[in-house]
Amino acid sequence: YQNVEIVFISHTTVANEVNEDDFFKKASSGGTFISSGLSLAEEIVDERFAPSSWNIYTFHCSDGDNWSEDNEKALDKMKKLSNVSQLSGYIQIKPEQETLWGQEMAEIFSVLESDSFKICKIRDKNDVWPEFAKLFGGKYDINV
Repeated sequence: YQNVEIVFISHTTVANEVNEDDFFKKASSGGTFISSGLSLAEEIVDERFAPSSWNIYTFHCSDGDNWSEDNEKALDKMKKLSNVSQLSGYIQIKPEQETLWGQEMAEIFSVLESDSFKICKIRDKNDVWPEFAKLFGGKYDINV
């Protein structure tokens, strides 16, 4: 592609667009409304990346926890983003354990699974490459 832009969004109950360094190095704490991050992504797509002119790929990474009162809104927002994206996905990064707040988001988003919406679960560092290969439709060869 001639033009590639990557947007990083960090959120708890409020979302902010951040640079790559802040996204990977600054931790947040507190409750989570996944819809806040998805709403900001939707606004950014609407304002800067018209689907008629851009190939849009949207991915949300999370530990799987969300306030239950936000689950329906998060599902609605994820559905809207996936409808304007060539590929979208939800990547749950969490050790094998029960979620603190009930139903995990991977389970809630599972109704969206399709060729253009993938769900990956990363439980430890050995899962990273196989799950990303699955996300993009390939196979991971451990011998490479």
